[in-house]
Amino acid sequence: MSLTRLLLARPVEGTVGERQRVTHLVYVPEARNRALLARACCGQAFGPGDLELLDGVAGMPCEACLRHAPINNAEGVLTDGDLIVSRLTGLEAQVELLAELVDRVGKRLSQATITFPGEQSNVEG
Repeated sequence: MSLTRLLLARPVEGTVGERQRVTHLVYVPEARNRALLARACCGQAFGPGDLELLDGVAGMPCEACLRHAPINNAEGVLTDGDLIVSRLTGLEAQVELLAELVDRVGKRLSQATITFPGEQSNVEG
């Protein structure tokens, strides 16, 4: 089984609105079709000059591409991109929890009086 090759690309600036300039997973076109259309995992087709190739994800990823992307695992078996989306969803929940905890700590620190060695506390006790 051959491995599926994908490129990271997004629409060229000025061709779509900034919100639509998401990073797509684009199948590497076959040699005979390189001058025609490139197709993203989400199903969107792009013509010559429509995309800029990226070295990594820039901006928001196309969620539909993530859901539909084939994954080449160690055995060369293609699995569904839903696995990536479920992992990203789990990470998002963990990040939200961490942000809440950092916010709580920040609030407590802003309410605390900290006295460094050699300083006098302004709090009467």
